Amino acid sequence: HDIAAVEKPVTLTPNATLQSAVVASRDELSQERVALESAIARVAREHGETDAERAKVAESVAALVRRYGFIRGKIQDALLNVDPDAAVSATELERRKKLIDRTFRLSPSDLDRLAQGAIIEFASVVVEALETEPDLKPFGYGASLATIQQAAKNDVHEFGRETSEDAAAMNALRIARDAFDRAAYAHSLLVESILVRHNRKEELGQFILSRDAAYTARRAARVPVIEEPGGGDVEAPPPASPET
Repeated sequence: HDIAAVEKPVTLTPNATLQSAVVASRDELSQERVALESAIARVAREHGETDAERAKVAESVAALVRRYGFIRGKIQDALLNVDPDAAVSATELERRKKLIDRTFRLSPSDLDRLAQGAIIEFASVVVEALETEPDLKPFGYGASLATIQQAAKNDVHEFGRETSEDAAAMNALRIARDAFDRAAYAHSLLVESILVRHNRKEELGQFILSRDAAYTARRAARVPVIEEPGGGDVEAPPPASPET
């Protein structure tokens, strides 16, 4: 509204010098508006990417917990659920039980309650045991668990990167909003000053929407913006390009 209202500065003042000032102020406000739109679009894009990475991390960590539970069950059954007629002494069974309790001390449900980083760290210890313990290495489960553990670790790292970009986008948005607000305020002061010079201050609301009494009343009453005169014609800003 404010930009369009001074599309022709002559409607505000016949003074050529003041007209030039209005054009400069209008163009600055227009540029800051574009920058603000771009910052908003970037935040929306970053939020979307962060949400996607969050879901990816949740799934990869869940896959890690499922794989751990599968391996734990298989090895427990193989080492402890022995044939009653097999020649395995009670001492040997106790040794095996201690090994399993030491390696797989957490049930899948207990593991799932840990923080994602802790789950990944715990899985790395299990991988090492699967690949080095003489009783566990023959099962060959170390490689499969290591692959899933590394995938989850990579996803957590990528999520952290996206979170950082999200924060940077929000900071850029705050900066863009501050710059826009300053430009809008400076523009309103300039327009008011010109109107005062021409004894037309009562027309301020025609050029600066926030100074229009009816508009201010509607905003105070929280009337939906879409119900504003011409509100249905307002288009959403285009999404920011990846380079923005």
